[in-house]
Amino acid sequence: MKNYTLIEEKYSSELESKICIYRHNKTKARICTIKNNDKNKVFAIAFRTPPIDNSGLTHILEHSVLCDSEKYPVKDPFVAMIKSSVNTFLNAFTYPDKTVYPIASPNMKDFRNLIGIYMDAVLRPNIYKNENIFLQEGWHYHILDEKDPIIYNGVVYNEMKGVLERHVLHSLYPNNAYSLESGGDPKYIPTLSYESFKNFHKKYYSPSNSYIYLYGDLDHEAEMEWLDNEYLSKFDFVDFDTRIKDQPVFKAEVSETHYYEAQGDDSSFLTYNIMIPKKFDYKLYLALDLILDTLFNLPGAPLKNKIQELGIALNVEASISIEFMNPFISILASGAKPEMETEFKKIINEYFESLVKNGIPKDTILSLINHTEFNKREHMYTVNNPKGIDVILSSLNSWLYDDNHPYDIV
Repeated sequence: MKNYTLIEEKYSSELESKICIYRHNKTKARICTIKNNDKNKVFAIAFRTPPIDNSGLTHILEHSVLCDSEKYPVKDPFVAMIKSSVNTFLNAFTYPDKTVYPIASPNMKDFRNLIGIYMDAVLRPNIYKNENIFLQEGWHYHILDEKDPIIYNGVVYNEMKGVLERHVLHSLYPNNAYSLESGGDPKYIPTLSYESFKNFHKKYYSPSNSYIYLYGDLDHEAEMEWLDNEYLSKFDFVDFDTRIKDQPVFKAEVSETHYYEAQGDDSSFLTYNIMIPKKFDYKLYLALDLILDTLFNLPGAPLKNKIQELGIALNVEASISIEFMNPFISILASGAKPEMETEFKKIINEYFESLVKNGIPKDTILSLINHTEFNKREHMYTVNNPKGIDVILSSLNSWLYDDNHPYDIV
């Protein structure tokens, strides 16, 4: 294919797929093809979109581009697609550092049609011609009667009211884009201007900043040629750095307290969070996940039981989040007593120190590994839960941060 350069290829026995990585010669768009026998074909285009403020710009754009486009100038083509398509998956996601537009369909004609609608939406949206899209999806002044007070309204503005989880992320990453709210903080959403909205799309929604996937049983080369002819060849390379800066490791423990409108006497939370240095090591992440399950999540988990028995919290759970440049572990205690924060941290630190010295019993670990392996093997992908979506989103956990690691976490 004269319009693309093959960067890398491999065969994955686990996925039973041939994976190829290409670069589009003109725009430098990244292309990943995953060829296998899966009839449920998947396409996705993703953009690295670290937020530049707390206005929810990336989230508002995700909504807005799907409202109306140059080739499909109809109101809400997204809803029209759902009604007329035989798709098995159709959605869009805003993450703290990326925006992803995935679709799936077992029908090749429908699949090609959906790709065209999504490509036109993200690259040629009518947001430049129709300011009402911004007003509807972002924010606007709302008043029904001249005697009523003026209030703010908007789809994203209303979605983001009451989101509390942002505080964990922002406290861990005070020096990079994760310190900002990609979804939008209602306090700052009304500060977003129409000009900033359009400028962000022009810079970040360029093919040069895109990651395109084609997955399943289809003619990948034919689809790549079609993508070039219809869309990619119409754009130029944009040299614009969208990389997320690394977060320096803290030199000392940091503690923060935040307040919100509580819903009851047991509405307080304590969280213990640990950032992990960037390392695209799926085995390490899996091992940490197993350890967290052992200590906090499974029936009889020792640390969970101890925290509950001491009356520190009603419930405790732990998880590892790897969809960031620097992954992190979060231990969340809900229905907690804030005055027992010191005891909460002490128990966890002491237990971790004992694990370093004494380890976890081998039979416990083997049992957990077997249980996890069984669950993964028995994971049921259905028509409306395509395997390709899971593979693509997992791939972005490494490829988004380093072009040399396109499928380390697949």
